[in-house]
Amino acid sequence: MVVLRRDKMRLALLLAPARLLLIFLVLSGTGAVAVLVDVLSFVLVRPLSLSAHRRVVTVVSYGFLLCGSFLIDRWTRIRLRFYGTRVAPAASSLVVVNHCSNVDW
Repeated sequence: MVVLRRDKMRLALLLAPARLLLIFLVLSGTGAVAVLVDVLSFVLVRPLSLSAHRRVVTVVSYGFLLCGSFLIDRWTRIRLRFYGTRVAPAASSLVVVNHCSNVDW
């Protein structure tokens, strides 16, 4: 059983650089797509409607930010727990985050 754990640790250490490279490539690719869509929106949509251009850029920017947080959440197996009451979407709210981490400085 100890040998099996040691083999798993070795495999995890060997795969760590590959995971980091994959995360870098995925984030770089999604960033490139986001910039391309922003440029196309600037050229094609902005001359027609400034508000439509702003909506396109907002949606693409949020999508890019969510992609990064999704990948980090999924691949690092971080669990998020939400406590409290439900807030209506139109209501204003204040979010206070308390986190515990091994790298909490």
